[in-house]
Amino acid sequence: MTAFVLVHGAWHGAWCWDELVPLLPGHVEAVDLPGHGADRTPVAACTLDAYVTRVVEALERAPEPAVLVGHSLGGITVAQAVEQRPELVRTAVFLAAYMPRDGESGYGLARLDTASAITPDCCVMRAADGLLDLLPERIRGALYDGCPTALADAAIARLCAEPLQPMGTPVTLTPERFGSVDRVYALCRRDRIVTPALQRQLVKAQPCRVVELDAGHSPFLSSPRELATAVLTPV
Repeated sequence: MTAFVLVHGAWHGAWCWDELVPLLPGHVEAVDLPGHGADRTPVAACTLDAYVTRVVEALERAPEPAVLVGHSLGGITVAQAVEQRPELVRTAVFLAAYMPRDGESGYGLARLDTASAITPDCCVMRAADGLLDLLPERIRGALYDGCPTALADAAIARLCAEPLQPMGTPVTLTPERFGSVDRVYALCRRDRIVTPALQRQLVKAQPCRVVELDAGHSPFLSSPRELATAVLTPV
């Protein structure tokens, strides 16, 4: 039996994988990170450690070492979870994701992506609340490029505010643990959120297997069958 654990990116929840989950064989669990989707963890408790704990709990429920998939900002959590429990991960898949090196953070990597559609005018930072709100209609085409209109509408309606603290927390990674686990980078060639230029830069910094998709930032909605066939089921 193959096991999959799916970790969403910023502003999303486990619901974003709904089109993909039925296409994957075996045990599949999509995780709501603290403060996302149906989870109501207070923002003050939404830390990177809490995110990692949630993912490790899902890995422990899997019947065998899992294919651990992180999308976008979820790549940060995936990397730290691999470091914590490498024996529970068969392969780490970074899907249009930040794939950090030791000491890097999601916020730091995002700042390198100067061509990204995520700009200050499409976000509202509520520093006093510890949250970052997205104004999705300003980047709808970039966020959900190629997605059916109904799915994009439904996704936008379910987006939540993003806790700031985990975004700025650096990861601690070692060659002996994170570096020992098989990695695949799923590069989305039409991505305007985590741009292909940054994705290639991340892979150059940490070489691994690369699979390219002719897709935008959200292939789990725009092309779930291609994602399952080309990237996830072969690993």
